[in-house]
Amino acid sequence: MSVDNEIREFYVNGNNVSVVPATFPHALQWDVPDTYILTCGVLYVLAIKGWNNENDGGFIASTPDHYILTNNSWKCTTTYYADWYKTNYDASFWPDAHYGIAQAEAAESPPFPTTSAAMWITDPTDCLKCIFYCRKTFTSKSLI
Repeated sequence: MSVDNEIREFYVNGNNVSVVPATFPHALQWDVPDTYILTCGVLYVLAIKGWNNENDGGFIASTPDHYILTNNSWKCTTTYYADWYKTNYDASFWPDAHYGIAQAEAAESPPFPTTSAAMWITDPTDCLKCIFYCRKTFTSKSLI
């Protein structure tokens, strides 16, 4: 996974995963993806808070089986809502993720190898200097 320009917060099933160098050594480097091993047993919600400090930005992630795959089934917004990362939070009113400028540029010259199905997603405004929030609710699936 990668966030352009940086990942600020990451949540699995409502639990904060510390964004520190030991966990995400490339959190501040959008063009070098990080790998995170899910150990939660069952996945219900993934949520990220990203920062785009200029130009194109977004978030991309995938797993080899495509169970986790950034596309327009995710929800993304630039508006902060309390408890936005929790499993029982209803984000149905959030807009669907948008394929922004970063996706168009990555299609022409990808910064790193990705699955062809993963897309750079962001909020519908394709904000140029903002904090953005993306989340996805999954049907339960055993991961281990």
